Amino acid sequence: MGEERRLPSDAEVGIFRIAQEALWNVEHHSRATQVRVTTGFGEDEARLNVDDNGVGFDVPPVLEGSPLSGQLGLLGMQERAGLLGGKFEVQSSHGEGTRVTVSIPVPKDVSK
Repeated sequence: MGEERRLPSDAEVGIFRIAQEALWNVEHHSRATQVRVTTGFGEDEARLNVDDNGVGFDVPPVLEGSPLSGQLGLLGMQERAGLLGGKFEVQSSHGEGTRVTVSIPVPKDVSK
């Protein structure tokens, strides 16, 4: 999707940290045998997908729960995306893996 380009530094760091946390979750919780990380660039957004073939989980209770529920990683990713004006989505089903999708708005041309 789109042509690869540099992003504002806060967006680059944010997407990197979200990917890092998503991969940590795959390693420690999913029991996946495969994970795929993809990035894409639209005219006014950058997108990150992290897909695994792990055990999956029930999404709504996790994201709606309090930080005391032990789901700080997902809540942190959601908060980080929100601080960048982006969207965070998790799709998961028991036995069918998980997909984390983040889209962050970015200007078409970034001067560094």
